[in-house]
Amino acid sequence: MRRPPLEPEKDLADLKIEDRPRPRLSRVWLLPLLAVVIALGIAWQNYQSRGPLIEIAFSSADGVEVGQTQLRYRDVSVGVVEDAKFSDDLSEVIISVRVGKQIAPFIDGGAQFWIVKPEVTTQGVSGLGTVLSGVYIEGTWDASTGNPQERFAGLESAPLIRPSEAGLRIMLRAREDVELVEGAPILLRGIEVGRVGRPRLSASGNTITVPAFISEPHDSRITSSTRFWDVSGFSLSLGTGGVTLDVDRLASLIQGGVSFQTMLAGGTPVSPGHVFELFPDEATARDSLFEDAAERTFQAVTFFEGSVAGLSEGATVRYRGIRVGEVENLSVIVEDDEQVSDVRLRTTLSLRPNKLGLPPGTDDAQIIEFLSARVAEGLRARVASDGLLGGNLVIELAELPDMNTVVLRRDEDGTPILPDAPAQTSSFAASAEGVFERINALPVEEMLESVIALLDNVNRVVGAEAMQTLPDRTVALLDDTRAIIASDDLRLAVGDLRRTSADIQKIVGDVANSQAVENLVSALERADQIASGLEDTSTRLPDLTQGLSDLVAKADALPLDALVASATDFVQTADAFFGADEAKDVPVALSGALEEVRQVLAALREGDAVSNLNTTLANADQAAAAISQAAADLPALSSQLNQTLASLNALAAAYGGRSRFNDDTLATLREVQEAAEAVSSLARAIERNPNSLLIGR
Repeated sequence: MRRPPLEPEKDLADLKIEDRPRPRLSRVWLLPLLAVVIALGIAWQNYQSRGPLIEIAFSSADGVEVGQTQLRYRDVSVGVVEDAKFSDDLSEVIISVRVGKQIAPFIDGGAQFWIVKPEVTTQGVSGLGTVLSGVYIEGTWDASTGNPQERFAGLESAPLIRPSEAGLRIMLRAREDVELVEGAPILLRGIEVGRVGRPRLSASGNTITVPAFISEPHDSRITSSTRFWDVSGFSLSLGTGGVTLDVDRLASLIQGGVSFQTMLAGGTPVSPGHVFELFPDEATARDSLFEDAAERTFQAVTFFEGSVAGLSEGATVRYRGIRVGEVENLSVIVEDDEQVSDVRLRTTLSLRPNKLGLPPGTDDAQIIEFLSARVAEGLRARVASDGLLGGNLVIELAELPDMNTVVLRRDEDGTPILPDAPAQTSSFAASAEGVFERINALPVEEMLESVIALLDNVNRVVGAEAMQTLPDRTVALLDDTRAIIASDDLRLAVGDLRRTSADIQKIVGDVANSQAVENLVSALERADQIASGLEDTSTRLPDLTQGLSDLVAKADALPLDALVASATDFVQTADAFFGADEAKDVPVALSGALEEVRQVLAALREGDAVSNLNTTLANADQAAAAISQAAADLPALSSQLNQTLASLNALAAAYGGRSRFNDDTLATLREVQEAAEAVSSLARAIERNPNSLLIGR
């Protein structure tokens, strides 16, 4: 529908003009502003929380990608690679890593870094997880904070010792070729307790040094007496006892390994970095216990004519079966003469004087004097074979008294020259040839004839008629045996036998529990003791009887009746005195008597009675001393009587309690005992009052 044309005057008149408000900012715009503020806050927080930037120098950055490769510590991401560039001389690749702010204080000068990537070694496959996730940088450091550092030198591989590991780091030195690779285990009684680092050749090129680490607490076993040896591969030895195959572990065949053991007690602890000798096998390591590495050596030379194939430097020098040194050097000496040219092998020997029996501190002059005396007695140096096959050659200092007497000579530089002797070598070919010669010497034809005759006799025996019927008889015998075994009588007999055995076992158990055997043995032992005691007593019986008779005679001779009568009268008199009524007046009379005594004493003083009395008392003291000596002998006599009575009682008890001899003996002993008691009582009375023998009381 078409609009009608506008009429300006009419339309303008109809328009209403009103004031409209100014447009305001919409609330929708607040959302973008809020997002910008949040983004700025997050960016500022991220900037404030990020850690420092460190640089790690590697020889190659194989697999490292900026923004993706992580720095890990114990398999936890603690940083990311932000940049990779070359050093100024293009010899290294500088990897810039942004580490976490929390971890940064711990990354000090002791931190170590290396790139982890897939590797296939003799120890197995490592870093397999990086096939999908990519390589990463592994870091290790201790748990203590230190001075921050921004520049580090990366490692080619994982370090032998990580800062978080505790243990002992040592160095192993090998003089021979060793088949060790980095990371090979160190074993103690078959258990892995450490690992070795990367073998390196020494500056002189004569030895191989291998760093090694023994973890805690096994590092406390390492002392100066510890010995290390290589357990790589296996050893095969052939001797008189047969073939011996020694394999430490199957894993050692591939990756190698080192084993150790403290052979002697009393070793001193070692400090980190101590150098140990790495021996080729356990036997050599044990032999080294009796060798001092710092022991002085003495050089001597010897010359061998002709070719000595198999003799090499380091060969053993033996004297009376003991290793006393080794071959230090081999050189060919050509002596041209006008007619012939002589080729000789100059062999330099390094001898240990202590192994030769010389005391420590022996000087060169004394060693030469010792060798001169031995050479005069027949000491010679000769090549000898070692082992069953004779493949190894050694130098043997043999004592050959039948050799011509020679004098020890000196070389131009004063080195003593030991005279040589014909070689004593044996080979497997010579031994086999001897075996075949002995086989050829055997009477083979006679042996074959004997074997043929034996076979003919066997054929005749087998073809006999009795041998043909032997199987049938054997089958019949087996049938009869089965019938007997299956019979009821045999089963009943077996049952009876079992019951009888059970009864016997029960009886034996009862006897064992009741201790009847022990009681019987004890009774027999007591019977033996009684019999031996009775026999000893019987041998002493005549002497005891004679002594008893003498004792009774002496007891009868004593005036016992008079002593008893005197003692009885004394007791009766005392009872009558103290029981009388006049005893009450004794105190009054005693006072008067004392007064009279004072008067008598005064008179005695005037008559010089004191001197006379002292003389009398001195005589009395001498008599009392004699009496005391006699009284002192009476207790010993009484003790002897008591011992005699005890022996007689034991003898009488041994002869039984119902015998007539026992009754008579006991009666006699009672009388003797009463006499002894009387003598003892008399002795005690005399001992208490020796003057009673003088005054009769």
